[in-house]
Amino acid sequence: MSIEPIICKRETLQQLQENTLVFYTGITRSASALLKTQREVVASEKAKQKVLRSMVELAHQLKAELQKNNLRAFGEIIHENWELKRSLTSAVSTTAIDDWYSAGRKAGAIGGKLLGAGSGGFLMFYAPKERHDAITRALKGLRRMDFQFEPQGSKIIFVHD
Repeated sequence: MSIEPIICKRETLQQLQENTLVFYTGITRSASALLKTQREVVASEKAKQKVLRSMVELAHQLKAELQKNNLRAFGEIIHENWELKRSLTSAVSTTAIDDWYSAGRKAGAIGGKLLGAGSGGFLMFYAPKERHDAITRALKGLRRMDFQFEPQGSKIIFVHD
């Protein structure tokens, strides 16, 4: 598997960043244990393999839309992907995460997802900038995080034993 850049206008990237909100759930979990469960479920159930293929297809659609500088579809695609990921195993989400996600959508988020393996960590939403305050108020128990896209990609900034 190779990593390919997504080529789009600078304005598209800027608008994507401006419309994205990230909240810290305060929930920590073992990603490796969750990923092991997901692998086992997917390996044993044909229906779950189909879900995974659908998620891959959505990633290709998302890339194509970004390359066309079309952000309209971004929120809908990540929402559909989140719903598919939740269907893989009940360990992906929790009642609290589902409630936060629902509150964010009711407050104006087009779509969102939990970043990482699932069951905790950071909850990301895509929404018009004018809905950000309403979403933040709806998720008052969560800490909104300031962030910026890293032009050079992900980097490990902290390692411990």
